[in-house]
Amino acid sequence: MHFFQNLCCCTHLQSLLKFLFALKHLQINSHVILSQIYYFQFYGGIIFLRSDYMASISMAKNNTWVYQEIFNYPDGSTKRHTKRFNKKEFKTEKSATKQGEIWAKEKQHEINTGYAGNEQSATLMDFYTNGWYPLKTQNKTQTTDRYISTLENQILPELGDISLDGLTLKQINAYFTKISTTKIKNLNTKILDYPSESALENHKKALSNLLTLAKNYQYIQYNPVKELKVKDFVKGTKIVQKNITRNSYTKQQANFLLDYLQKYEEDKQFARMMELMLLTGLRPQELCGLDINKSIFLSEDSQDNNLYHLFIFQAIKKVKDNGTVLGTTKNEKIRNVYFSQRVYDIILEQLIFKENEKNRILNQPKRNRRQFGWEKDEEAYFLFSHSGGKPYQPQRIGKKWTAFIQKIPNLPQYQLYSLRHTYATLMLYAMNQSNNSTNKNTNYGATLQAIADSLGHTIDVFIKYYVHPQQEFQKKLAHIDFLKN
Repeated sequence: MHFFQNLCCCTHLQSLLKFLFALKHLQINSHVILSQIYYFQFYGGIIFLRSDYMASISMAKNNTWVYQEIFNYPDGSTKRHTKRFNKKEFKTEKSATKQGEIWAKEKQHEINTGYAGNEQSATLMDFYTNGWYPLKTQNKTQTTDRYISTLENQILPELGDISLDGLTLKQINAYFTKISTTKIKNLNTKILDYPSESALENHKKALSNLLTLAKNYQYIQYNPVKELKVKDFVKGTKIVQKNITRNSYTKQQANFLLDYLQKYEEDKQFARMMELMLLTGLRPQELCGLDINKSIFLSEDSQDNNLYHLFIFQAIKKVKDNGTVLGTTKNEKIRNVYFSQRVYDIILEQLIFKENEKNRILNQPKRNRRQFGWEKDEEAYFLFSHSGGKPYQPQRIGKKWTAFIQKIPNLPQYQLYSLRHTYATLMLYAMNQSNNSTNKNTNYGATLQAIADSLGHTIDVFIKYYVHPQQEFQKKLAHIDFLKN
């Protein structure tokens, strides 16, 4: 089999045809399909033929055929894609396999044609339309949607007609000079203002992402955007927002909020979601994506072994043209989030609630019975969901939080994400206090890394965006002589 996994070089068409004929007469095992998709590349008059034999078909628990195959991308990378077929439509493995092969050929053609074009004359718009867009929209994310919007509405109308190999840093600087000196309405303040540094940074990232792919396919030799310094283009005096979007509650406020949530009877499921976000630091998208069968690990070996944890590998997102989808986490990082007995009790309470809700629906008389689950993923069983099993949309949870927090007296009306910031700030303080009280010589960097990992961030991002010095902690500096032994 190693023979077929290697790159084959044929200097004569006759040799190539003999090779293809030999492949055609191979005997194939019914459970492992040797994919007959061939990739041709021409270098110096030599035909390079590459074929990949990495496909499989199996029967899933929900009575559907699952066809998987690994596809090759022009940049040398590979990626596995999956297609499901209903057993009612394809009753035999042979028929499902045949349909899978048809799908695989179309899929590979779709991947290959995404990079078609003459690199000598291709413009930014050509490469965006035929190369970048078809690849990036196969697995859309919120970041992809943001890049698409920036490219289509702002960058390409200005730079789209320039050839890839003709784009210079001077032209890019001229574009950034233009957009940085044009006032736009600030979405938070509703006041006309120059673009913020983060807005300009988004322009840089979108254009750089496009050109990096072009460089990988050798359309260009280097990416000039890498040399751009966004700070040089930031204009005007920044307006301080009245509503603080990044802040954290004090320890006293956080305890008050938890007590309020535990007594909140109007929507117990929402209350448990907010408790969990405050006590684990999960993103709203990750909270909505928690799967009872895949994300939650409640070991019977007790908390002493620190085995209670959430496996964070997916998130609910809203993607343009696709609606609500289940995708990767924001930065595509997979992590474990360990938690305390208090969180264990909240999760257990929610598990019982969700199981009872599911059984009530499924035990109804057949004529009155509603379907339980999500049509986009029949195997999904979300910890937090609508009564029929469909996932919540994170945006709606944010709106519900905004309405909820306005009703609580004596608490600042911070945004939902402040619960994650509160977890980060108070957890860091609590871990340092614990280390000091036990006289452990714990590395401060290790403490930072542990919390950053739990949040799914690097230490730099964690410190920059999530750690908020609070006045009650700052006052303690007056009582510390850091030079005293």
